[in-house]
Amino acid sequence: MRKFAVALALTASACSYQSPTQPAASAAATAANEPFSLTLGSSVGSGTTADHATITAKVQGPTGQPLGGVVVTFSTTVGALNPEQAATDSNGIGSTTLVASTAATVTAKAGALSARTGVGTQPAAQPPPTPTPTPAPGPNPGATPTGPLTVTLTAADVIVGSTTILNASIKDGVPPFQVTWTFGDGASFTGSSSSSAHLYAAAGTYPASVSVTDAAGRRADANATINVLAAAPAPAPAPQVPAYTITLTAIPSTVVVNTTGVTLSANVNQQFGAPPATSFTWDCGNGATFTTATATQACPGPYPTIGSATAKVTATGGSVTGSGTTTVTVTLPPVPDITVNCTLQAAPPANTISCNISATLSGKAVVDTDITSVDWHWGDSTPTTTTHTNVAPPHTYSAAGIFLVVANNVVVTGTTAKGSNSTSISVH
Repeated sequence: MRKFAVALALTASACSYQSPTQPAASAAATAANEPFSLTLGSSVGSGTTADHATITAKVQGPTGQPLGGVVVTFSTTVGALNPEQAATDSNGIGSTTLVASTAATVTAKAGALSARTGVGTQPAAQPPPTPTPTPAPGPNPGATPTGPLTVTLTAADVIVGSTTILNASIKDGVPPFQVTWTFGDGASFTGSSSSSAHLYAAAGTYPASVSVTDAAGRRADANATINVLAAAPAPAPAPQVPAYTITLTAIPSTVVVNTTGVTLSANVNQQFGAPPATSFTWDCGNGATFTTATATQACPGPYPTIGSATAKVTATGGSVTGSGTTTVTVTLPPVPDITVNCTLQAAPPANTISCNISATLSGKAVVDTDITSVDWHWGDSTPTTTTHTNVAPPHTYSAAGIFLVVANNVVVTGTTAKGSNSTSISVH
C-alpha cells in the first residue's frame, strides 16, 4: 500500500463489540477465532493528497489481545478502496487506502462484527506549475516545541447502548501525533486522531486513558473515568382513582332565540370501581338549574341570546364526582320567503286586480292557513289593506298604469320573523 507523507487531519474512530456472553466452544476457540472488538480509525491527507485516507481496523479478543490473520472486509459509500479485504497482522491491524474526492463513510466487517467511521476526504489540491524540488523532510522539519507537551482526556456520560466520544486536547505538540487509546474494558487502539468513538457493552465505570507521542518524540498521558449509565426505568403507571367520564347531549342541539328549550341527557361511564351516580346537578345554559336523581333533564326555554350557550351536568356518587358539558346553538328565527301573485281581472269593474301570496319557511312550503297577517300596499294613493289570510280583496285602480304591489309584515306560524316581497302589474 502506498504511503503518503502528509499532515494528517483529525477524524473520529469507531468501534464495535461482540457480546462476551455469546456461547463459544471453548475459551481458547473464542480467543483464537472469534473477534471480540473491532475498532476503526482513519487518517486523511492534505493538499495534493487530500483525496487519500488510510483506514485502519484493529481486531482484539475478549481479553484485549490482538488477533492476527482475521480477514477484514472494507466498503465505502463513495470512492474506491485498495484493497477491499485485508488480513490483520500480528498486532491485530488490517488497513486499506481510500481514494475519494468527497467525504465518505467507510464500513469494516470482521466476522460478526461491524464498525463504521466518517472520513473527511476532499478534492486534492493541484500541484504548483513549477514546483521547486526540496529535500525529503523529516517528521516535521523546523518545528520547535513552544512548551511541554500536555494532553487532557474528556468524555461525556452516556446511556448504555449509546456511543461514547472520547476527546484528547493536545497542547504544544509537534504534529503528526501517534495517539494510543485504552478504553478500560480490555480494548485499545492506536491511530492519529484526537478523538475516538467507543461502544461499551454494559453499564459501569471504566478507567480510560490516552497516550500521545508527537513528532519531536515527546510523550504525554491523560486519564479519565468513563461513566456508562443504565437506562432509566419505565415510569410507574398512573394510579387508578375511581372517576366518572360523562358525555352530555342536548336535543335539539340548535334552537331559535327566545323560543323553545332542550332536553339534556348524561351518559356516565364509571371508571376504576366508581359507584353508580345518584345525584345530577344541571345547568341548562340559559339561567335555569336543577338537581335530580336521573340522568335526563328537560330545560325550558327560552334561550335569550344568539350564539352559543354551554349546558353542564355534574354527577355525584358517594365521594366520586364528574362533569360534562355540551353546546346549545342559538340562532335567529328563520325569515319566511314570500311570493306575491297578482292578476288583472277580466270582468268588470275595469282596472281591478286580485292578489294572493305563498310562502316557504326553511325550505318547506307553508300551508296557506299558517299565513295569519299581511299588509298590502297597492302602489297608488289608497290606504294599506291588512288581511289575516294569504288572499287580498280585489283592488280597483282609478286609472291605467304600472303599479308596484307590496306584501309587507307577513306573519307565518313557526317563526317570529316577518317576510315581505313585491310584484309589478300593468293595469290597462
